[in-house]
Amino acid sequence: TRLVDRLHYINGNDDRWWFDTRPNLRREMEERKKSIPDEAVYAHIIDELRTAIRPGPNFDGVHVGVPHQDVPDDESLRLIVVPPMIAYGKESVMCTKHCLEAVARRGDKPRVHQNRIVFLAADGDVLNRFKDAVRTALAWQSISDDTGRLNLDQHQMRQTDEGLARASKDLVQAMHDAYKWVLSPSQD
Repeated sequence: TRLVDRLHYINGNDDRWWFDTRPNLRREMEERKKSIPDEAVYAHIIDELRTAIRPGPNFDGVHVGVPHQDVPDDESLRLIVVPPMIAYGKESVMCTKHCLEAVARRGDKPRVHQNRIVFLAADGDVLNRFKDAVRTALAWQSISDDTGRLNLDQHQMRQTDEGLARASKDLVQAMHDAYKWVLSPSQD
């Protein structure tokens, strides 16, 4: 198992192991995962959050990946999802600053309805696991897109489909685990 994780051209199925001219998909996924830039990860996180979080009976508007200047200042209750670059935790100075700025101002004007905004933030301890799950899902997706170039056999195609399905499931779970802090403005 250690060899399969380390070597690029060793493959295995059940109790059978062999060297092949086609790459080990696990190793290929790990190599692709390393090359995914943070910007692509953050963009995918924002897309996943937009898909998962919708306005409902509790919130009149949900704002994901939108600058706080674009959040309307009206009497509607609005949920602002804090960007994935900013996490909430014990040392959450940036998150607090981001939220206070959104509550205090809308662009260059003071916000009138400051108590009509609620924030959803990612836990700082879990956010890295979420970003890793996104990288894994993007890596499996890129392998799935390159099946013709990689010249995969049926076994490897099945491995790719299983890896992509598992990565997608893990991504959703990691998103639910990460985005768990609801922050609301208060006054001392």
